[in-house]
Amino acid sequence: MFVAFLLLLPIGVAAIFALAMFADKVLHATREPKPATEAAPESPRRPKLRRR
Repeated sequence: MFVAFLLLLPIGVAAIFALAMFADKVLHATREPKPATEAAPESPRRPKLRRR
């Protein structure tokens, strides 16, 4: 029983961490939606970086 607990403990901890990361990602995606105007200024900069 104790050996089974030791084998399953890391799997449980990894599952909890994965769930926490997924929940954090979902909360950030819903809480901070980035507007299209914020992403638009980045597109003219990219060709300039390639020319250098």
